[in-house]
Amino acid sequence: MTIISRLFSFKGRISRKAYFTSFASGVLTSVILFMLVGFFANIFYDNPSEDFYAVLGAVFLIINMPLFIFALSKQVKRLHDLGRPGWHAVMDFIPIANIFFNFQLLLQKGTTGPNKYGPDPLGVLIPQPKTRPGSPDALAVSAASAEKNGDLAQARADYEMFLALTPDNHPARDIIKERLAKLDK
Repeated sequence: MTIISRLFSFKGRISRKAYFTSFASGVLTSVILFMLVGFFANIFYDNPSEDFYAVLGAVFLIINMPLFIFALSKQVKRLHDLGRPGWHAVMDFIPIANIFFNFQLLLQKGTTGPNKYGPDPLGVLIPQPKTRPGSPDALAVSAASAEKNGDLAQARADYEMFLALTPDNHPARDIIKERLAKLDK
C-alpha cells in the first residue's frame, strides 16, 4: 500500500493518539495554507475587488479538499476503532453535536482487541489476562507474536490450531482467517 493510499484510506482503525496527531497536523497545514494564499494575494494585488476575494476563497477550498478527505478518512477510522460505522461521521456536520462528537473521538478509548473493522491499533489481539497455555486465545496471542517476530511458520501453525479449536461463532475467528490468508500470500 502506498503512502498516499494509506493517508486517504477509509479502512481500518486508528488510536486516539494517531487521530489527535492527524487532526492537529491537518489544522496546522490548513492554517499555513490560508496564510500563504493571503500573503501572496497581498503581494500581487494592491486593491483587490470583491470578485478577487470570491476567487481567492474558491482557490482556498480547492487547495483544502485533500485535507478534508484526509480528515474525514481519519474520523472514519477512529469511528471504526470505537466499533461504529463510518457513516456516523455525518455528526460532524450537525452544529453543537459536532463538538461532543469530536470530543468523543479524541477521548473515548477504542474497543480492546479486534473488531469487525480490523485489529486493535494498539496491538492487542485478544485480551485474556488469565489465558491458559494451549487455550485458543493463548494460541492467537502466540501466533500474533510469532507473526510480529517474523516466524511465519509458527504463526501459521498457531492460527490453524486456533481455527481448529474454536467454534464458528468465536468473535476473533474472522480476523484470524484474514491473518492466515495474508500469511498464505
